[in-house]
Amino acid sequence: MGTIVSLQNGWGAVMPRDGSPTRNKIMDVAQNMVLDVGLSGTSVEKVIDEAGVTIGTFFTISNPSTSGCHPRIPIENYQLADHLLRTFEGAFILSKVMNEHRLTSQQLIQCRNYTELLFAPEQ
Repeated sequence: MGTIVSLQNGWGAVMPRDGSPTRNKIMDVAQNMVLDVGLSGTSVEKVIDEAGVTIGTFFTISNPSTSGCHPRIPIENYQLADHLLRTFEGAFILSKVMNEHRLTSQQLIQCRNYTELLFAPEQ
């Protein structure tokens, strides 16, 4: 079951309790920020500020043990973080060497897709 929220036109909508709208907003902001200013210019503080969420919300939604979001295969958080960081670093290096700036955004989008698949509920 979800929570009913009001919309501008007066109709109500049921928002899922799993935090997916907020999680998606945070992911969108983080993705756009990394693409705009790179990893070195992106921080948790900047992401939560732009997403309009609190630090508590950020860590609740990004923590699998509190968000109810668990990976479909066994993986340690540090392994996933290390993989994502290395992919981003490699994409940045390749895009600069090859002068193909779209490579970074393509890799970032693929990483996000794979991460979402990893944590998608089993059908």
